[in-house]
Amino acid sequence: MPDQPSQSAQRFTRRVGLFTLGTLISRLGGLVRESVFAWLFGAGLATDAFNVAFRIPNFFRDLFAESALSAAFVPTLVQTRRDQGDDHARRLAANLFNTITILLALIVIAGIILAPQIVRLIAWGFRPEPQKLQLTISLTRIMFPFLLFVALAAWAMGILNASGSFFIPAVAP
Repeated sequence: MPDQPSQSAQRFTRRVGLFTLGTLISRLGGLVRESVFAWLFGAGLATDAFNVAFRIPNFFRDLFAESALSAAFVPTLVQTRRDQGDDHARRLAANLFNTITILLALIVIAGIILAPQIVRLIAWGFRPEPQKLQLTISLTRIMFPFLLFVALAAWAMGILNASGSFFIPAVAP
């Protein structure tokens, strides 16, 4: 008779399954979003401007908000909670929240101020079309605060992951 899987192995398998299901739901939602966007707006000046303007703060999101934050924060929070208790873990999370808020608020302000230079550097092909260039600059300024909010969402997801909750963070866009 084969050995029964341990309770921790079953729990791990369940968490991996929930994470995978959540990620699948999130990706399918993104596919639907992109399909609806293409159906409603098609190709054109506004769509080009939006796509470039969105990619600029999204680049910083990849750089600051998700990859580095998740890779370092979750294991550190788990270890702090295990070794030093919940109070120290809460203090660590609060300190990180404050650091993220201040650092990314400064980056957002710089991004808004430097949007014309950033857009001209990234979307140099828009220079012959002043209307598209100006729209892209305006949209970039509007979208830059997204960086702060998505970083704070990544912080919250890290806390959930460190607490053993994987499905809700995986479903998030």
